[in-house]
Amino acid sequence: MVDRANHLDTNAKDLPDAKCGYSGYFIVAFVDLLGTDAKNAEIKAQSEFPAEILEREVAKVKAFQRDFYAVFDGDARVEKMLKTQRPENLKAALEKLQGNDVNSYAFSDSLIFHASLNTQQDRLVPVSSCFSILTALVCTQLWSLARGCPFRGGVEIGRAAVFNGNQILGPALSDAYQLEKQAQFPRILIGKEFHKYLQLNSQLLPDTPESGANRAFAEICIGHICESDEPSQLCKPDEASEDKTRVFSLDIHSNFVAELIGKPYQDLLNKARSFAEREIQRFSGHDEKLVCRYRHLLNYLRGER
Repeated sequence: MVDRANHLDTNAKDLPDAKCGYSGYFIVAFVDLLGTDAKNAEIKAQSEFPAEILEREVAKVKAFQRDFYAVFDGDARVEKMLKTQRPENLKAALEKLQGNDVNSYAFSDSLIFHASLNTQQDRLVPVSSCFSILTALVCTQLWSLARGCPFRGGVEIGRAAVFNGNQILGPALSDAYQLEKQAQFPRILIGKEFHKYLQLNSQLLPDTPESGANRAFAEICIGHICESDEPSQLCKPDEASEDKTRVFSLDIHSNFVAELIGKPYQDLLNKARSFAEREIQRFSGHDEKLVCRYRHLLNYLRGER
């Protein structure tokens, strides 16, 4: 079973009409800022052109994007600094213990992140790219909730191709998009294929440096994920009687996340809980569906499954 952890290893020569790293297996994350539909309805209903409302929406989307890019830029700076401190006799070997670059692009109030999972001559640790994406997602999720800018997301792996520089298409993107729609309240769902991929890599024998590195990153990624059994529609009146399915989602309560964020972690968590409580009060009495969803968010932020 462990041997299957490498089932995503694909050489470019095996892919028809493909350039290395631009067609094969990818991890894809799709995230979407919430509240846009309601704001668009408000904008359409204005008798005068609502320039101020649109300016506020643009500022909100820019802040949403800035949070993500700040995390990735921070990771890149740390990695560059660490490389300069490596012993000369180990630099060549350690250069191969890295994953493929994480690429991203924005579409309106949505962001897409992706990285190839194909192993290449100088990129032998694809799970490190998964680690970079999950770390950015879980940190930005907490910061955005603390600021009152909730988003949903989905992460999955699968076949895909990159075109026009950094845009991506294929089942991996489609599945990540569907997971985002299934999230139902502000959280990030993890696809079953991606979870299986991490489990398989976590069982690799550390008999080579790259296998050991892939295993270590997979174990950390799994620590980011929590599991729960829940109905397909959380806010249906008869949800208690509905058959339940296993759901994987990012866990902002993991020790790794707390250590990564440091001192601001508890304050951010408290602010995120306060935001959920305010939203419950705001929608009570006139939109019980949103009340239900923000109750689920508050339970999630309290660490309740």
